[in-house]
Amino acid sequence: MTKPFLLLPLLAVFALVAVPGCGSPSKDAEDSGQPTDDLALFSRLGDLARQRVHQSEPGATLHQVDIAPAEGRYEFRFVDAASSRVLSVSGGIDAKTPSAFTVTNEAIGMLAVPPSSPLDLAALRLGPDGVVAVMVRELGAATPRALTLVQQDGGLAWRFEVNGPRGIVRGTVADATGQFVREGAPP
Repeated sequence: MTKPFLLLPLLAVFALVAVPGCGSPSKDAEDSGQPTDDLALFSRLGDLARQRVHQSEPGATLHQVDIAPAEGRYEFRFVDAASSRVLSVSGGIDAKTPSAFTVTNEAIGMLAVPPSSPLDLAALRLGPDGVVAVMVRELGAATPRALTLVQQDGGLAWRFEVNGPRGIVRGTVADATGQFVREGAPP
């Protein structure tokens, strides 16, 4: 008698996945101003971080973003106008106002790539979820440990460290093309 009740949850999941419109964001969610995809969320968080850092350092420009996916933490690294220090603006994925971010001063050496041209988040094509999808496609499975957005070879690139099926994998994903490049020899 309990077996038919076990089938109901499976049918509900199937309906959410198979029926167009089910399981997608509602019109109310879209109208609330909350981003409905990771690229929009990432851009919104970057804008909040920019507003926060510009309260104390109006000329600072964004040069790197570090993400700790397991913690839901974002660090937007800005360089001051004199290029003498890094202002690290940290916050969680749930931040809703600039005051939700904290600002700390760091040495310029904290950047993965020396400052060149600032990052333009409006030009970004792959958000963090898109990068993870590329890694899963290439590795079969991937649990991200760290993601870093940098300027590389004249474009945006995501540096990554993930737990793959055969151990830790490091490399880059080009933002413009989605090209996956593994660092070093395959494990």
